[in-house]
Amino acid sequence: MWAYNPAMGRLFLVITLLCASTAAGVTWSQIQKLREYREADIALGDSFHDVAVTKLQNLLDRKDLDEGADLNLRARLGEALVRSGRSQAALDILTSSGPKSLTWRAHAYTQLGELEKASSTLKNLKTATAVYQRALIFSALGESEKALTLLAPYDKGTSAEQILALSILLDLGKIEEAEPLLQKRLTESSNQTPITRFLAARLQLLKKDRLPAIGSFQALVSANTEEINLPAPYIYAAHLGLADSLALDGNFKEATTSLIATLEESPDFPRMTEVFARLEAWRSEIDPKILKPWILPQTISPSPTTEESPALEKLPLRAAHTLYLLALINLDADQASEAQIHLSRLRENSPPEAAELNERALIQTGLIFLKTEKYESALETFELARTQASSSRVQATANALKATAAFALQDPKQALKAYEAARDLASKLQDQSLADAASFNAGVAALQAGRSPDIKDLPSLSTERLKLERSLILADQRNPQSIPLLESFLKTNPDSPRRQEAALALAENYHPTVENQATQAKTLLNQLSFDEATQKDLEARKVLALLSLGEGFDEAQQFIGRNLDHPRAPELLFKQGQALMKAESGEAILSFERLRERFPDHPLAETARFLSARASFSVNTESDIARAIERYHEIIKAGGPLATAAALDLARLQIDHSQQEAALVEIERLLKNKKLSTHDRRRLLVLGAEAASQNAHYDQALGFYNQLLGQKELPVAWFNRASFLRGRVLENLGRQNDALKTYYQVVLNNLEPEKMGPLEWQWHDKCALIGALPLLERNNEWKAALALALRVAQSGGPSATQAEERARKIKFEQMIFDEKE
Repeated sequence: MWAYNPAMGRLFLVITLLCASTAAGVTWSQIQKLREYREADIALGDSFHDVAVTKLQNLLDRKDLDEGADLNLRARLGEALVRSGRSQAALDILTSSGPKSLTWRAHAYTQLGELEKASSTLKNLKTATAVYQRALIFSALGESEKALTLLAPYDKGTSAEQILALSILLDLGKIEEAEPLLQKRLTESSNQTPITRFLAARLQLLKKDRLPAIGSFQALVSANTEEINLPAPYIYAAHLGLADSLALDGNFKEATTSLIATLEESPDFPRMTEVFARLEAWRSEIDPKILKPWILPQTISPSPTTEESPALEKLPLRAAHTLYLLALINLDADQASEAQIHLSRLRENSPPEAAELNERALIQTGLIFLKTEKYESALETFELARTQASSSRVQATANALKATAAFALQDPKQALKAYEAARDLASKLQDQSLADAASFNAGVAALQAGRSPDIKDLPSLSTERLKLERSLILADQRNPQSIPLLESFLKTNPDSPRRQEAALALAENYHPTVENQATQAKTLLNQLSFDEATQKDLEARKVLALLSLGEGFDEAQQFIGRNLDHPRAPELLFKQGQALMKAESGEAILSFERLRERFPDHPLAETARFLSARASFSVNTESDIARAIERYHEIIKAGGPLATAAALDLARLQIDHSQQEAALVEIERLLKNKKLSTHDRRRLLVLGAEAASQNAHYDQALGFYNQLLGQKELPVAWFNRASFLRGRVLENLGRQNDALKTYYQVVLNNLEPEKMGPLEWQWHDKCALIGALPLLERNNEWKAALALALRVAQSGGPSATQAEERARKIKFEQMIFDEKE
């Protein structure tokens, strides 16, 4: 649920400030030296926009300002008003035709959703930045051709303009125009940016060039991030792009295999919702046995000292999604009872971030009961959904479904009562369509109950309205089926009073990492304007949707500033921090810290503390490292579910900052915990060995690796990795023969190339070519070295060609020939 989606192909409107000055009276330069102005400037930089507005207004009220000071103060006050969300007030202040005023007037119009006026205002600015911003606006308005006109000729603009033009061309499917522009950028070494490479992969995907697209996305996914330096959101998108490429021509099996491998390697993958949406769509190609380890009952912790029922811990998000996916697979196979078991476990153990998934599970359970004609159970389930619902919409929906079950039980009186409850809730929500539908069905229930319904105010319901309600319910469940239904509704009902609600639901359900869907979502969201007085929840949803696209940072800041008491304010702060973190912005720390300080008891507070530490760790300044260490110690001391992860991060930080002894003390402490998960124990053993090796404590490092290799059912990748690292330690100890044996334990294993992943191959080839082969060569064991090189050359692995060259070199330099030769 928290997971978030990079923006691809669109950037939020950022308008650069220009400065001017001077005339008679108090000058702008003098104003800037005043304490009150400096305080306003600091407040604005720290996002305390209302404080900045007050101080700047006081300065503007002075009677001794010269013209330059007045103009610059107005521009600065206009900026503060825009940032605080008071765009109309900003327009009243920004009366000058100077570049600063025009810039912030355009920003205010953008904030108000009046993009045409923003574009017209920017038209008066002749800077390249203004032209680029106008192109962005036209793109947001869906006027792509106008945007392309401004950006033409595409190959003469700045890098950002070329990237925007390429993105728009690809959105429009203009492959013939996009391809030469992209090819030119790729042939110019200075333009071969990671994002350009990503666009090239996307072009291959759009052209349905399956194999090239797979290769390109695979390179982005598996390459060293320091080598390519692709921003994290694009790496996540590349994983999904790889799956989509594999799925071309109906190869869904390969696509699901890729996604499952991604989740194996990254159990907390940020785009998990999008991954599982694809897995749900392609679930006919999934062997459920592969997913079973993800839901093993590690969530059950029996008490060793009491006979009470075991305590149930919350499921990891991946496990929660997996249970729901397995339930769908069971339903496809008409295995309703197995599906109910998975849904029941999901509902009992779902984590806070899976609240929406939990509601889907509850509704799905009720629908199973309906399908299997267990109407009493369906009635009870929908009643439970009604009482546990987090929103009035879900309550209304649960009432309507409860009424359906009552109808099936031939209890029209109870059905009537449930429909009336749904109608009343819909009326409070100002959801006229749902109220009309409930009224209509209540009338039918009244007839069934032998009563005369009141039909004088009952409108005639159209099929389209009923379809919309179904679409919105599916959208609330994040069901991909809602997308074509909502698109159809918007196309056929351009004047519907519920058009904005439908557009918001559609934007929420578009995949942020599918380029054309992300673009459409941004277009829809930028066209929406909700009245916060009566539609605050819808506005909160809009801001959350923008953040999931990697945009809307200003809107989020303004909404939070005005609505810190809103129930979704902590979620907004958290989502903003995640989005900023994915954008590699140090400002993510501010969002997490604000959430932690303002809402210390919120379920997200501890996770925010953890992410604040990670964000601080990544910034890597002295003060940020100090904060990271402090936060990690707080989490470890609290002993919560994140304590082990915090301790692992802290050990990594200490090792990276030459505090090996401190890291070893913490690692030894953690290893004594018998409840430590197998995966965490493996990570700690590798960290301990690394810290010991850096201190030249090779015997201690060897002990760590021996423990790791002694684990039962150690995965091949871990075995190969630990063997290579153990061999290096043995070499440092001068035990060359033991090192060689360790390397050969990997090399002589029977290979199954089709089951070998990139990590298995990586450490296998290191054991062979970096570990064993140089030892054999130094010992002048040339025949053994040749045999080893030939073995790797014939393995079919990624280093086969390199090994073949080594073999050829040994053969001719050492004059080793077969008798036939």
